[in-house]
Amino acid sequence: MANKPVYALLILSILTCVFQAGSEIITLQKVLDNVQEHNLELHMLAGEIKASGELTRQAHALPNPELEGEVEGVTAEEIAVFVKQTFELGGKRKNRIRLAGHAEKKAQFSHEERVLALKAEAIRRYLPLPALKAKLLMLDSLLANAQAIADAIKRRVEAGASRRIDLVRARMTVKELVLDKKQIKHQFRQKIAHLYALWSANPPENAGVSEMLNTSLQLPERELYRASVQSLPAMRMLRLAQTLKQTELQQARSEIRPDLVLSAGYKRNNAAGEHAPVIGVGMDVPLFNQNKGTQAALRHEQALLDLQLKQSLSGIHAHLEQVRLRIE
Repeated sequence: MANKPVYALLILSILTCVFQAGSEIITLQKVLDNVQEHNLELHMLAGEIKASGELTRQAHALPNPELEGEVEGVTAEEIAVFVKQTFELGGKRKNRIRLAGHAEKKAQFSHEERVLALKAEAIRRYLPLPALKAKLLMLDSLLANAQAIADAIKRRVEAGASRRIDLVRARMTVKELVLDKKQIKHQFRQKIAHLYALWSANPPENAGVSEMLNTSLQLPERELYRASVQSLPAMRMLRLAQTLKQTELQQARSEIRPDLVLSAGYKRNNAAGEHAPVIGVGMDVPLFNQNKGTQAALRHEQALLDLQLKQSLSGIHAHLEQVRLRIE
């Protein structure tokens, strides 16, 4: 009879193995893969990248020619047909292509930044699960042991070798362990449902986690992670914003340079029976609007972006030092 708790623990271990064999086990790596492959927000950002790519290709297009016709008099005494073509000067087309390319890069950086943020959130949601799993296994073991003790006390009470109050206490211990297990199991299901929500899926009834996490960390050298900060999508996006403002400034300067409009056509005078080819040249004259206000505003925005880049870099370094001090 003394070996009954040992037998109960052995049976519990076998049942646990059988349960885990039939359950759907999810690893941290699988979680990260599911987030990257099935998260709806990432799919939308990927669509924005494709749309930006199409706009970049559209930016290469030349202005369409214009067809113009004139009829003079009710009896069409004079008829003229012209074809006009605008030629962009001052680097307008080149700057337009650059701006579209910057927008495409911005969409790519936004996608990369969101991937990192969602993976960090997935890790944060996954971290409590192995600990809760360990608590459940421990409670199963304690519950089996407490039940075996309660059964043994019951037999001793029936034989008159123990008091009934001992049996009541043993049964209360069992009930407390059952309640604790129910609460932990509820927490586990809530957290795993919260985890599966990252890729818009419902967790299976038998969902579980596979391993405890490795908590041994080797901190990198300060110079190493300080240098790696520059490659973060957020920092790359700020530097891209600086380049974008510079291109916008160049575009604003090129806007004041007139475009060349060439026209060629045919003109016929029906009354006189004459006809002749016609060639024309046109050009805007930037006399009143030279985009000075737009250029000044863009220069101010450039200065603000420089300050924002310095502030963000300083904030990230300070946050990393705080994390390092907590770990050390």
